[in-house]
Amino acid sequence: MGVDLFFAVPESPMQSTWLTLLMDPVYLRVLFDLVGIGVCGGLFIVPLYAFIQHETPDHKRARIIAALNVINALFMVVSALVGILVLGVLEVTIPGFFLLLSLLNAAVWLVVWRLRRSEPAKSVDN
Repeated sequence: MGVDLFFAVPESPMQSTWLTLLMDPVYLRVLFDLVGIGVCGGLFIVPLYAFIQHETPDHKRARIIAALNVINALFMVVSALVGILVLGVLEVTIPGFFLLLSLLNAAVWLVVWRLRRSEPAKSVDN
């Protein structure tokens, strides 16, 4: 969705309202991409928290969720600083920033996928 967002934003976007996003076909595509990014984020984070709550022991659950929230906050601060650097110093456009994030996300996904495939199969004892 981030890659498509890069190509969906017009060369010289006009100032608009939320109604423009719903009525103009060009901006409807932008709206679709932004909603898709949000939905995909939710499809990642909600099962992640459900998994954490299901798999952690009761006496450690609150500490693990708190630690995860601290780590998430640190990543948000770092990503904001990187955004300032990329958008401000390197003068990348916002659609270009979304493209960069999407490509980095794809690269991380490939690394995780390869690491996951190289792990030996674990046997599950019932």
